[in-house]
Amino acid sequence: MMYRFIALGIIFFVAKPIIFSQTAIENNTSSALESLIGTEIPRPNTVVVKRAEVFPQSWQGEYAGTLVISKAQGVVQEIPMRMVIKPTDSANIVAWNIIYGADSIKGLRDYILRTIDSKKGLYVLDEKNSIAMESYLIGNKLYNNYAVEGNALLTTTEKVGDSLIFEIIFGKETPVSTTGGEKVKAENIPLVKSFPVLLTQKAILKRVK
Repeated sequence: MMYRFIALGIIFFVAKPIIFSQTAIENNTSSALESLIGTEIPRPNTVVVKRAEVFPQSWQGEYAGTLVISKAQGVVQEIPMRMVIKPTDSANIVAWNIIYGADSIKGLRDYILRTIDSKKGLYVLDEKNSIAMESYLIGNKLYNNYAVEGNALLTTTEKVGDSLIFEIIFGKETPVSTTGGEKVKAENIPLVKSFPVLLTQKAILKRVK
């Protein structure tokens, strides 16, 4: 069932969080570091947002390139790929079409992207067949994180200049190993599950219209 799911993606990362002390950030050492590097260090509870372009309007257009499918052994397949993002009658919805291969009919993945909360970077990619997946915009990069039939995928689409960089990381929901869960030098180590990465798909799509 690689059908429509060749277009998108999910994977989980489990890691121990790094916690910075508010006191350490706000002390004189931070001020000295700011003077040295010439930039301000964001304080706790401070959100710095820099988004130069308006999404998804600034992404609209037609892009084309080659999708490269790779495994550990190397490249296993290359196929033409196009992405067409265009407005609809609704201000909150854009057409989000992906075309794989030379046949624009058989290769078409006819989605729409719906804006849910642009301030939170929350969108929904709707396949118009009862499947609708949350999409998250961070900076200039859109993320889809999902699983289907035991397969885990992470799909990203990033706008860089007049190009879109499309990538899928494909793996499994079942971990290949579970480590940690022990006490080491009086520290309780959490369990960490590692998941396999089996295949990647990547395309650099340049604007053609």
